Amino acid sequence: MMAAFETWISSGQVMTLVLGYIAVEIVVLWFLNWRTGKGIPLNRLLSLVAPGLCIFMALRASLLDASPQTIALWMLLSFAAHLYDVRMRWRESKQLQKDRS
Repeated sequence: MMAAFETWISSGQVMTLVLGYIAVEIVVLWFLNWRTGKGIPLNRLLSLVAPGLCIFMALRASLLDASPQTIALWMLLSFAAHLYDVRMRWRESKQLQKDRS
């Protein structure tokens, strides 16, 4: 049992499952927003999950013995997505403060 679990992790299949789950979650949340107008808009949802997705892709690449450059690229993309998310939140915060005054 333990050997199967180790193989499942080391083969990257676990990350494929996690990425699939996140993709389903994005689609469900987008659909709920589109259908009801409530929840997180798609652009905000994508900026929210993109850094984590890139980190997961870096982990998956590492598990699959990808080159260090590939892993570094995913990490760099994660950082760029994080900076974009912070920028979006910063703008929203400024807009909220402006609206309150």
